[in-house]
Amino acid sequence: MKKLLNIKYTQFIADLAIFLISALIAARFIRISPQIMVLTAILFSLSGLYVMFLKACYRIRYFSLKDLYLLFEGIVLASIVPAGIILFPDFSENTLKYIVLNIAIITILLLSWRWGFGQFRKKFEQPRSVVIIGKNAAADEICRQITSKAELNLNIADNVSDVKEIDNLKKIDILINATEKDSEQKSFPGNPEIYSMQEIYEKITHKIPVNHLSKEWFQKNFSNIEKPVYKVLKRIFDIGSAVVILLVTFPILLLVALSVKLYDGGPVLYVQNRIGKNAKPFRFYKLRTMTQNAEQAGIVNKTEKEDNRILPVCKIARKARFDEIPQMINILKGDMSIVGPRAEFEDFVREYEKQIPFYQYRHSTIPGWTGWAQINQGHCVSVEDVTEKLRYDLYYIKHRNLFWDFSILLRAVFLALSGRHG
Repeated sequence: MKKLLNIKYTQFIADLAIFLISALIAARFIRISPQIMVLTAILFSLSGLYVMFLKACYRIRYFSLKDLYLLFEGIVLASIVPAGIILFPDFSENTLKYIVLNIAIITILLLSWRWGFGQFRKKFEQPRSVVIIGKNAAADEICRQITSKAELNLNIADNVSDVKEIDNLKKIDILINATEKDSEQKSFPGNPEIYSMQEIYEKITHKIPVNHLSKEWFQKNFSNIEKPVYKVLKRIFDIGSAVVILLVTFPILLLVALSVKLYDGGPVLYVQNRIGKNAKPFRFYKLRTMTQNAEQAGIVNKTEKEDNRILPVCKIARKARFDEIPQMINILKGDMSIVGPRAEFEDFVREYEKQIPFYQYRHSTIPGWTGWAQINQGHCVSVEDVTEKLRYDLYYIKHRNLFWDFSILLRAVFLALSGRHG
């Protein structure tokens, strides 16, 4: 939607200006060379904007306490690499003071700007008028999504059965077709933006409405999902990422593996059968973090967040997802990718395929170590949770690209290190 896209551009440009201006302001208080000032402005801008993107700071929403924390955490994370690059070659107390002051100025200006912009939108921005065509479950769903997101500032002016029922004297900003019929080409006051229910749903939720789409839609959008160039580049990305992750985490993996071995003398790795691309099973590796033969008590119970079968020495490692690192072996073998839908047990898959429409389409790509669904949905405790996860998975499959894969990986690492990865 054009206006919401303009809001994102406004936020991005203003944030960029703050990163650049902060370096200049800090230089007026602490004498520094022009080269250091320019380098600081460039590095902090690049790192800051990218980390804010990773922290979802460019999603449309009103400023809240959560955003206060996300912005502060993002600024801290974004400062680590630039500060290291600037200080490492020629460390000095003066340069350190300059960087600290620059970070403080960025924090104050960003928080002030984001809060002020949110207040301005709440008080002065006029809501946009929305008319929905169709009185069905799809119309009800998009209506629910719009009304639950006040930050979109959209007002549902009418819900009609047919386009002919729309009052031509009524100003319409956005027209949503929630029927399976194509909208009639008709002139409306104000030349509104016209979307299908599926298009608007994707734009405001970053998911696909699986319960409101036809088999023909999926055949059209998922029949030629493979992208040859992307496939090659992703394979290179997968191998490189897997090698780096194994090298970086090897000391921790060795420590956890020794702890498991010393605790009960059992095997360190746990091998399971999971479902991969084209619904083919493969051997899936994990670091064993549960008691031996834990599966005799049943496959991991998805209705419980805590499991008393987890070894005491593995609780922290499991929370930080270090038990998932052996899946790098699966990635190097080509059974898995760094990013994609999570591989599930065959029994679960067969059950989900019976209960959830179009579940089989998540097998149109290689499963992933992490993914868009994992970082958004997290722990699943019901069929509805799994359905929600499917909505994210299918959105990823439809829109995936290498830049997004890299961004999802970094977000997953941030969440895992903070213990928040689902």
